[in-house]
Amino acid sequence: EGMIGACFLIEAIEFADPKIEHDTYGPFSGQIMSTIRELCRRSFMGADPRLVEGLYLCTMQISSLTLGNIYTVIHKRRGSMVSEELLPETDVFIIRVYIPVVESFGFTEEIRNTGEGITDPQLTFSHWEIIQVDPFFIPKTAAQKEEFGAQA
Repeated sequence: EGMIGACFLIEAIEFADPKIEHDTYGPFSGQIMSTIRELCRRSFMGADPRLVEGLYLCTMQISSLTLGNIYTVIHKRRGSMVSEELLPETDVFIIRVYIPVVESFGFTEEIRNTGEGITDPQLTFSHWEIIQVDPFFIPKTAAQKEEFGAQA
């Protein structure tokens, strides 16, 4: 699994057996790399890691007649509003929202159906955002188990 924003600083490498350091045939580079990889993975997991998700910037022109219905679709898909502009002397709004990439499947069709076929969203990748939920959370109290479920 790829890691974003992680840096590992290796200050020293010490061999448990001093003979290994001067041995012509060992340790092999594959042995060192697999050991270092496992060391980095364990130190990363001990540092309270978080998951990230990709976000699309969605730009679309919407008639004021369908604005409320479009907002319903956006909020259903965990979208967050960036901006909303009314074009002068018209009833057309230009809105920009962030939509999680995972929620974008079928989004365009749903917007077109809700917007009476005249709304055409344009999705472009914007950025990565940290998911605030702890992926390793295990409910312990009765209240937590009731709220999040026993297998949260």
